[in-house]
Amino acid sequence: MCGRYNLYSNHGEDPVVILDHEIKPLFNIAPTQFVPIITLDDSEQRLHKARWGLMPIWAKDIHKTKPYFNARAENLEHNKVFGSSVSRRGLVPMSGFYEWTENDRKQPWYFQIKDSELFYCGGLWRDWEYEEGKMMRTFTILTTQPHDVMKPIHDRMPVVIDENDFEQWLTGSQDDAENLMITYSGDMSKYQVNPDVVNNSRNKSAECIARL
Repeated sequence: MCGRYNLYSNHGEDPVVILDHEIKPLFNIAPTQFVPIITLDDSEQRLHKARWGLMPIWAKDIHKTKPYFNARAENLEHNKVFGSSVSRRGLVPMSGFYEWTENDRKQPWYFQIKDSELFYCGGLWRDWEYEEGKMMRTFTILTTQPHDVMKPIHDRMPVVIDENDFEQWLTGSQDDAENLMITYSGDMSKYQVNPDVVNNSRNKSAECIARL
């Protein structure tokens, strides 16, 4: 599962540049937050602000419907919530993500891809009509079996899409997409971060990524 992630530059408080757009650092992104995702519009990759948490097509009230912030890649075709969104694939940029172990207290760990300031995870999106004639773009992050570094902490991790596979992911067939929904095979790092900071989603400072 992926319940928190971040997006920032390795150069302090400098913005992250994605598709010529400058994005201010986001150190503790939580579900229901509006964040940048890449989708295909008129055959071109475009950056959109979207709400993290895919809204079911039948939802009428955003306050009474649980959004889906993760989707199990291997179960998509059997889940009516995601079925109609499988062809609407997007890319979710991130610098790293958090996961928790639970013993006496919730202890967050921070995961990154080594030697990479930015990577992209597979997502599904849907434009949801929240009022008559008013649309909101919502999305979910796909998860799969964990990488060896991830296994001791959690049994799921985000689907990572390599930059060489962006076109296949965004424009390919369902079979093409399924071939990319696999466990990341590259090097990852992890370390513990301060629970008092990261466990509160209102904390947005760079202290969220400081080693414990």
